[in-house]
Amino acid sequence: MHLFIDLAKECGLNAAIFEQLGSGRNTEIVVDNDTLKMLVKLQEQFAQLEKMGDDEYRGFYIELPRPTPEEWGDCEASIADGEYESKEEYLRDWELSNPREMVWYHVSSARYKENRTIQFSDRKHSYFTIANYSRYINRVGNNFPNEWQRDFLAKLTLHFHKLIDTIIKSLQHDCQLFRSFYVCFMTCFHKFMEVGIVQTMAKFF
Repeated sequence: MHLFIDLAKECGLNAAIFEQLGSGRNTEIVVDNDTLKMLVKLQEQFAQLEKMGDDEYRGFYIELPRPTPEEWGDCEASIADGEYESKEEYLRDWELSNPREMVWYHVSSARYKENRTIQFSDRKHSYFTIANYSRYINRVGNNFPNEWQRDFLAKLTLHFHKLIDTIIKSLQHDCQLFRSFYVCFMTCFHKFMEVGIVQTMAKFF
């Protein structure tokens, strides 16, 4: 699991980003143009895994680290603004706001005809959805990604590229180990059977 956490840190992802995306009134990110290409690329990466249901559904859990004190905010600026009296108070608030060192999220990908969706949840609460269409028919205005969200999508694409590549390599390694074990087992089994047959025949001759 430490490898997955390291991958998330390497791509600049942490739980605070997911919490922020899920805290707004509208938790869907409707992609367009270049960000649609990112969504397509994300789902192409998911396609390397086995389908788990209709509509090309695939899903699994990911683990993200909590933000560091530096990622969570600007300590010195917060003290200067009078929000905190000391660094110790800032760190106590950071600890209270981020009690878990690691946070699990469920990510799922689905595609029905031209509709593409990637959803992040904890299986009970949906944090946010990335899609090329809106679920709200009467939605006023749009929710196309801003620059911050575009940067997040780029990080997410890189993260899943590395994550799924790691998962596939791990599965291939496990399959190779199983095949090696199977060959070894069958070789020993046949040897055992040959010895057993010889010993049985020796009793009659």
